[in-house]
Amino acid sequence: MPDLDPLAAGMDIDLGVWPVYVGVSDDPDHRAQITWRHQDGQIVGAAQLTVPAGTYTRLHYFHSPTSPVATGGVVDIEPIVMAEDSVIDIDPITMD
Repeated sequence: MPDLDPLAAGMDIDLGVWPVYVGVSDDPDHRAQITWRHQDGQIVGAAQLTVPAGTYTRLHYFHSPTSPVATGGVVDIEPIVMAEDSVIDIDPITMD
């Protein structure tokens, strides 16, 4: 039987790992897990993020619920102003 180990065969493997958590700051207490779905031939995410009152201007993406640094990127957004503690619904999240 042939060796099917791609690493032993010298093949390259490309693996994209998408972020699984989103937050509006680096604070691990204010992150939500992203759920992914298929929609119109595209993979789309959504999350419900519980946040304290404040103004938020960036989304931070993480691969871990507690990592101190955004590892999936940071995206500038239109300011979201929360007068009191509340939930931000983030939908859709796309890879474009």
